[in-house]
Order: sequence, then C-alpha cells, then structure tokens
Amino acid sequence: MAIDDQQTADEMEERVGGPVARVRLWVQMDANRWLLAGMIALVFFGVIFGIGLLDASPFPETFESEPPTVPLFQALIISLITGVTLIVGINLLVISEELDPLGDLRDQVAESTAFRGEVEELLGSTSPPEPAAFLRALLKTNALQAGSLKESVAESSDEAFREDVTSYADEVLTNEARVSDRLSSAQFGTFAVVRAAIDYNYSWKIYQARKLREEYEGQFDDEMDRTLDDLIDTLTMFGPAREHVKTLYFQWQFIDLSRAMLYTSLPPLAGAILIILYMNAEFASGTLLGVSNATWVVPIVITLALFPFCLLLSYVVRIGTVAKRTLAPGPFILRETDHDRDAETEW
Repeated sequence: MAIDDQQTADEMEERVGGPVARVRLWVQMDANRWLLAGMIALVFFGVIFGIGLLDASPFPETFESEPPTVPLFQALIISLITGVTLIVGINLLVISEELDPLGDLRDQVAESTAFRGEVEELLGSTSPPEPAAFLRALLKTNALQAGSLKESVAESSDEAFREDVTSYADEVLTNEARVSDRLSSAQFGTFAVVRAAIDYNYSWKIYQARKLREEYEGQFDDEMDRTLDDLIDTLTMFGPAREHVKTLYFQWQFIDLSRAMLYTSLPPLAGAILIILYMNAEFASGTLLGVSNATWVVPIVITLALFPFCLLLSYVVRIGTVAKRTLAPGPFILRETDHDRDAETEW
C-alpha cells in the first residue's frame, strides 16, 4: 500500500547515512562544545608548533631586534577585545528581549497559559512545568492514542487496512518510547532536551495519519476517527512546544557563550601583553625539552588567544544545525524522503 511504500527514518542518526555523515553529525550537534573547541585549538597549536620545530631559528634570532611577534600579539589583543565586545553586545540584545513592558509580558503569559490549556485538554490533566516533562507528557499522550487506534482496528476484516494502521501505531509507539526515555533523564539547559525532541519525527507522523484517512476513507468509524483526530491534534501541539523549548535553549546558550568567551579571553589577553612587554632575546633563546622557549610560548599564547573564537565556532555550528533541522515547524518536511521520488507521478 502507499502508506508502507513511503517511509522516513525517525531519528537523525538513521537519516544521515554513512560513517562520514555520522561523524559530521557528531561534530555539528552531539560533541561537547568545550571538547570540540579544544580539538580545534589543538589543531592550531599543532600546526604552529610543528612549523616552529621544522625551522625554529626565526623565533629566537629575531628577538634580538624588534620581536616579530609584537605586531602579531597587538593584533590578537585588538581582535580579542573587539570579538568579546561584539559577543557581549549580542548577549545584551538577547537579554533586552526579556525586558518588555508590562502589557507585553501579560500578553506573553496569557498566550503561554492559553497554549497550556489547549494541551491540557488533550492530556486530561495539568501539564508539567518543566520543559522536558512537558514534552514527555505530550509524547505519552501520543502513545496512548496510538495504542487506542491500534486496538480499534484489531478486529477489522480488511487486512490491508488493519496492517497499515497497526504499522503506523507501532511506529509512533517505538519513536515515542525512545524519545521519552531520553527526555526522562534530560535537564533543561543542556542540549539533551532539544536533541531528544528533534528525534521525534512528528511532521512525518502528521502526514502519515492524514494519508491513512485519505487512503481508507469510509473505513474509519466514529470512534476511530475521533482517536485519529486527537492523535493529529497532539502531534500538532508538539511542534510549537518543541519550538518554544528550542527558542529558550538558544537564549540560554547565547548567555552561556558570552560568559564563556569573557572568561576564556582573560588568560590570552594577559599572555599577549606579557609577551609584548617582557619577551626578549635572552628568554627566547632558552630551551625547554630541547626546544627554544619562544617555540613553546608563541604557539601556546596564540592558541589561547584563538580559543574563544574556537568556542564561538563550536556553539554557532550547533545552533545553526539545530535551526536548519527545525526550520519549518508543522507538517512540512525539508529533506528528501521516499515520497519525494513519487511526487511527480501522484500530483
């Protein structure tokens, strides 16, 4: 049947393909941002230090006159101050969005309360206040509705209808179980909440539910039809709920990023200033482990100076990837699926 022929994997790991794509996904989303920044910084250090080992003479010898590192570290100091100031400015813009007039704040609270009220009509109980628990409650309701839908067609005499509906319900239940399990141990502020929520393929499930109704029009009785409507409604509610949690996470991350850049910019600033003031030919010509001091110190301070920007890169890569993968909330799917290849023949 058409429903069985049109499938897309629920979780991103299953959709990205081969090992290279999985490594790219790990770099873009799953890797610890500090670890990734450290890896990028180590690459910079390795390149600069390696070149220094191949030809270390320029470092100590040129310190006898005008040290060539002076203009370099002057530029690093300027770039550090400018870059950190820019990030702090962005952070202030993010915070300023929270400083709304009283009337706007009341409207936001009213809209949030109204949305929770709509969700609670589907849940049949008070919705949890924590973001992870709120999303999990929606998923559990989806699972209950999918289970009811599966039970309602168990006695159907139409084998194709029964198998397609059962297959759809099982897919919902499987995806819900995996994502709910990850959300149960996730704490907001960490990436785990957003990461788990992205793996709930609700857009495709909305399409499949509507396609089932179109494919088997007339075979759904009133009870089945109501259950399917409730299932679609809950899936639809999951979209804005996930987007709201994602927006809060982005704001949280921008604040954390600006604070981290402030902290990590102080050591390289101090190091660059000390090199400009006190680095001389005598110190540069000294050795440590058989390598000149200058060959050690210069790459280390340059790496420290670049670390805040490595950290910025690692955060922006994740935020950009998440934004791209959740660009269209609702029933639109902005990636290739099996259905795309048949679209021209169907429409």
